[in-house]
Amino acid sequence: MYSLNSLQDYLRSKDNTTNFYTCSEIPSICKTEPCRLGVDEAGRGPVLGPMVYGIAYCPLSNETILQTLGCADSKALTEEKRDEIFTKMLTDEESLSNVGWNAEIISPKYISNSMYRRAKHSLNEVAKKADSIYPIVSAASIVAKVTRDHALKVWNFKEGLDMDSTQFGSGYPGDPLTKKFIREQIDNVFGYPLLVRFSWSTAENMLQEKAAMCTFEETDEASPNKKAAGTKSITTFFSPKEEKKSRKRHKFFEERQISMTNAFE
Repeated sequence: MYSLNSLQDYLRSKDNTTNFYTCSEIPSICKTEPCRLGVDEAGRGPVLGPMVYGIAYCPLSNETILQTLGCADSKALTEEKRDEIFTKMLTDEESLSNVGWNAEIISPKYISNSMYRRAKHSLNEVAKKADSIYPIVSAASIVAKVTRDHALKVWNFKEGLDMDSTQFGSGYPGDPLTKKFIREQIDNVFGYPLLVRFSWSTAENMLQEKAAMCTFEETDEASPNKKAAGTKSITTFFSPKEEKKSRKRHKFFEERQISMTNAFE
């Protein structure tokens, strides 16, 4: 991967409904010398698009390369400056020889499904303002933010929408373009395109307002094996109409008092 165009081609080739990785070659020096590694994420708050975890690492002996690249507080950098720094990480010989990186792209679908799980994960145990204090964390943040930005630019709508990121914005709930997208791109039966994190309150509230109401038959949770009155067991549909003759149990089972049981109980 030698340019942002190559990054876009790679992102475009992947299934954006699943999680996947992209990474650099591991510099040889990082295999033999102690290194410092930084990790950061981009896209935790948006209602649209993936979240990306980025890591960057380099040998302790050559950490000055991070200042040379311009790795500072990534939040203070413009999108253009982040692209410029990441391009250097992809092409500059000194950077290629010393700085490695990896990014995991986490799909909106996976994020939404995870939010509905019983056991949720906290993302709040990372040191505050680490990307402005540690250059290696800033480098990881740049990897994450640039990867997310370009994932949105080449987003492929499997639902057939002919749109690009200039029409749905940054994905943050306060973005007017994002608000417009959330308000207009909703099917009253099928809900939102897979770009949307449907578990976010912004999307949930709009679904409550505009989508068709669905009701589900309640089940008796206290008695999971109890069938409703008049309801046949599904196994009856696969049973022959004629009664089978009972088969004598083998002596092996009788002697050991082994009886049959329902595997689903």
